[in-house]
Amino acid sequence: MSNSNRPRIYRGLAHAERAGWIMGLTPAQTVTCLILVVPVLWAVSAGRFLDALVLFAGCGGAAALVVVPVRGRPALRWLGHLLLHQLGVATGWSRWQSAAAAGHPVDPEEPDLPGVLQRVELPDGPPLRDQGRVCLIHDTGDGRWGASARLTHSGVGLLSGEQCERLAARLGNLLLSIGHREVVDRLSLLVRTVPDDGTEHEVWRREHEVADAPDLSRRVADELNCTIGNAGVRHEVFVTVSGTEDALRKPAAAAGGGVQGRARVLYRVLDGLEGPLATMGVTSVDWLSGAGLAEAVRTSFNPDSSAVLRAAHLTGAAERGLPKAAAGPVAAPSPSMRRYDHDAYSTVSYSVLMPESGTVFGSLSSLMGAPGSRPWARL
Repeated sequence: MSNSNRPRIYRGLAHAERAGWIMGLTPAQTVTCLILVVPVLWAVSAGRFLDALVLFAGCGGAAALVVVPVRGRPALRWLGHLLLHQLGVATGWSRWQSAAAAGHPVDPEEPDLPGVLQRVELPDGPPLRDQGRVCLIHDTGDGRWGASARLTHSGVGLLSGEQCERLAARLGNLLLSIGHREVVDRLSLLVRTVPDDGTEHEVWRREHEVADAPDLSRRVADELNCTIGNAGVRHEVFVTVSGTEDALRKPAAAAGGGVQGRARVLYRVLDGLEGPLATMGVTSVDWLSGAGLAEAVRTSFNPDSSAVLRAAHLTGAAERGLPKAAAGPVAAPSPSMRRYDHDAYSTVSYSVLMPESGTVFGSLSSLMGAPGSRPWARL
């Protein structure tokens, strides 16, 4: 009997809250509350009850700032972040503008990114087989080295339950094999849902259009393009593999040291990933070069640039690709409390915590199909 309609449950995705030592408080919060209660007890023991009441109000407010969380952070830290944010808005420090837009000289190979992305370096590694040079992602803040690839996958919308379970088992085997490697400890799959702008079809139509075609056929084709194009979406899939600097340092030194040594160590892992990914239905794995990674980042900040970049590739007009200095937005105004504005777009981030009992596969699909949006899903 087929079990294709049986719901698939994913468990173990939620993280339990960390229990405090005393009454749910961390040691630092406990010590702070004890220090704040000493002046109140001192005043009560001396018989100065009015002073004790005033001290209780002041020390109680200070204790609330330390203990009560606001938006997931301790109130004192949240208040400090709020004051720094308002100071940056008032002084103009929170406004970001690319060096090219400001008229400053730029190095095409140096990424010009806003905010926390400024700590990311994108050096090029040595050639990887027939795919050319692969761009490494060096997070200088967390001390991580990684590489990203664009995947081509037909999707799972038309697969049966048994086929989906087999793919899930193969993904689990891939993650287990990654866990046994010493230099890599993180594999991230990212799915981006984007509106289909019809660039490929427009380029193909310009190259194959017949000059003496009937007007009726042209009108029908235009109506179909307009109708189908408004409802069409595309899914872009990326995979990122990374490891820590501590894990890469020794093998990289044996491989020559520096960026080239770290790249060679990572390449050994990349070579072993394409086979397991192929068993999961991936038809092509394209490890991104500097220009490819710059285009992926650029189209995230400015979706309108996607059609221009894709058309340049299809027509052969893009010889060297997008420089790394053009990967970021042109301008990013002061971020608000709920969104991040860049160029003519706004980005909103949200987190979904899975329940302890698990969730049915596909229950979050509505979050990936909001009209006019470009949602990302990180797995």
